[in-house]
Amino acid sequence: MSEKKRDATIECLRLCMMFCIVLLHVITQDGGVHVYGDKFIPRHFINLLSPSVVGFVFISGYFGIRLTLVKAVKLLGLAVFYALTLGWMFGWNSVIERLIHDWFLYSYLVLMLFSPIINVATERLDWRQNFGVIFSVYIWSYLCVIPITKDYVPCPTGFAPLSFFTMFGIYTAARLYRKYDVEGLICQHKSLALLIWAFAFLLVFLGVHHHNSPASLAFVCITFAFIRKIELSTVPGRIVLFVAPSVFGIYLIHSSPLGQFIRQKLLFQLVDDKPSFLSCLFVAIMIYFASIVIDAVRRVFVAALASRLRSLKAQ
Repeated sequence: MSEKKRDATIECLRLCMMFCIVLLHVITQDGGVHVYGDKFIPRHFINLLSPSVVGFVFISGYFGIRLTLVKAVKLLGLAVFYALTLGWMFGWNSVIERLIHDWFLYSYLVLMLFSPIINVATERLDWRQNFGVIFSVYIWSYLCVIPITKDYVPCPTGFAPLSFFTMFGIYTAARLYRKYDVEGLICQHKSLALLIWAFAFLLVFLGVHHHNSPASLAFVCITFAFIRKIELSTVPGRIVLFVAPSVFGIYLIHSSPLGQFIRQKLLFQLVDDKPSFLSCLFVAIMIYFASIVIDAVRRVFVAALASRLRSLKAQ
């Protein structure tokens, strides 16, 4: 498999995970908790969307984040750009609130800052020490959500089960997954891997214990190994590689004040009473592809502007 095709396959998986995140937000944030019922969207289906965040961070960990100041500034600048351009009509308070409370954005930025340390640690420490780090992360995150203990345990920044601290655990697990070629072991023992995958799927479906559970991580690890074996043909691969750089743009656009307003407006225009699964799916698809187009236009404009500036500088 060529490097280009492998990258296209993984980028396609990343884009699919981002769509699951958009759909999850449409259901839980815009549809509200009342959609969790037999008539509308079963809670168990929502559980299956949750590992998408784990998968997104896992892919970053597998390939490794190569921290540069330019990369961090670009990501933060992109967040500010979309917050300002898409949220100005809702007032500055709404824009500032959105920027301050975007736990995923800042957790990922913190992960980027610490990624060089994690990269070196996973290479130099033995597997027992690395496993201890991951185990400690999961124990802490569980203590933060268990009713008996959560009032007495310091909670990391962000939603306890999914914070920058637990992102460290996922990232470290992905680095070790690559270091010890767990992917190769999975492919060598496909029957056992499928059995574990089915068991992990069942646990995720039942919601044990939360988004960042070991079951979710096992589900992502095995899915990743199988997906890596799929080769995209030339045309789909090129489309995916063109769209892939917009993956963070999709997240930022759909979660901006304007994005939230449109999501809710569309959702409740489709139904008079309670949102159905089909209405949530339709809204998620529309927002997702609209975000791709918006960010693609931004990228083309920025590239043209940069090219123009370089030509002027050369003169």
